[in-house]
Amino acid sequence: MKTIKLTLLLFILPIALVTCKERVSSVSNTVQKQTSDVDATAQPIKTVQIKLLNGYFFKNTHNVDANPTFFIFKGEEVFNDYLGMARTMNNQIDKPDFDNNTVLAIVCEPAQVKTEISVIKAEKADENNINIYYEVKTGESLSYSMQPLLVFSFAKEENLKTVNFISDGKTVKTFTLNRRAAGAPTSLEELKDKYTGTFAGTLPCADCSGIETKLTLKKDNTYVLETVYKGKGNKKPYIKKGKWTSSEDLAFIELDYDKKESIYYSLIDGNTLEKLDNHAQPISSNLNYRLIREK
Repeated sequence: MKTIKLTLLLFILPIALVTCKERVSSVSNTVQKQTSDVDATAQPIKTVQIKLLNGYFFKNTHNVDANPTFFIFKGEEVFNDYLGMARTMNNQIDKPDFDNNTVLAIVCEPAQVKTEISVIKAEKADENNINIYYEVKTGESLSYSMQPLLVFSFAKEENLKTVNFISDGKTVKTFTLNRRAAGAPTSLEELKDKYTGTFAGTLPCADCSGIETKLTLKKDNTYVLETVYKGKGNKKPYIKKGKWTSSEDLAFIELDYDKKESIYYSLIDGNTLEKLDNHAQPISSNLNYRLIREK
């Protein structure tokens, strides 16, 4: 009887070992397949090389909207409008290359405190988005006022859509580079044919019940802007006249492009304009900033 039991034990043990081995092999193959699948779809984060541009100051002809305020400069003209060259005997002035690089700046409000702005790193999360991680450090008090400024650039990316400025793990500002709406015009002829006319609506107001706005765009690139601040007592519209032009990609129009302070409207479609901020970026708000074509 003992011999029979021993024989059965010896017979069953190899079967158990083979079954266990097969299960381990099956689990191992499954894990390898899953890992392979993840590796095949995951996109590695790429480091973006930042080039600092030294030798500039922020002109006092412009105000800082927030602390800090961020800029992406589209060309040399607007760059020179906001920034001046700090010419001294010892400093180096690095000229930006607008043809091949995206040029940016971070600026803080003037203060009598030693303040340093720095970019910790820049990463390309995917082909459409670049994240700029920055920090602002303050130190000892100063006997004079200084306005911290950091100007830098990175190589242009063909498919880049957004640039995110991130500090302490929070996205502080997002710039949308590809701002064309689906219904934006595809040519200047279409712009003047379908987007000129009169658009009206009530825009948000910080200290009144709304700004009644009527904007007439003429085909000769002139405009008439009528505004009434509701609840302010004076019901007579304030009338402003000037010139308008379009962005290179026909994404928005710019009123008073020939002056220091411009007004921007996004071309949503032939019947809709949407007001943008002072940097031609979408306004981060749930309020309505759209003007609708008058029938």
